[in-house]
Amino acid sequence: MQLRLQSSAGPFDPGFIDKLGELEAAMIAAALDPDKFTVAKSALPRSERMPCSAETQPRVYTVFVADEHFTVKLASDMSFLRFFTLLCLSAEHGEARQIAPADKTITPESAMIRFASRPTGEG
Repeated sequence: MQLRLQSSAGPFDPGFIDKLGELEAAMIAAALDPDKFTVAKSALPRSERMPCSAETQPRVYTVFVADEHFTVKLASDMSFLRFFTLLCLSAEHGEARQIAPADKTITPESAMIRFASRPTGEG
C-alpha cells in the first residue's frame, strides 16, 4: 500500500519523502488505505502570489480519494505532512467519523474528507 504523489510545483521535499512510511503507517492504523489516496501539490495561482521568491510561496495541496477531495494551502511539504498526519490520527480516534450522518454508512476515507472539508469553527 502506497500513497500516490503528484506535483506540478517541483519535487516533494526529501524530508517529506523520508517520512512517508510513517504517514502511511498512521493511515493504516486509522483504517485508511494509503493506496486509495493521491496527494497533488501545485503552485498558488498567479492572482494569489505575493511579490517574493517562489521558494517562499505557500503551496496548494489537494488530497483525492475516490470521488472526493479537499484542498489546503500550506507553507511547505513538511507543514502539509504534519497537517495530514494529524488528520489521519483524528480519523484513528474516531473524531472524523463524528461528522457522518447517523443513518448513513460512511467509509473512513469519506469521513476524513468531510472532516477536512468542514468550514472553520465546526468540530
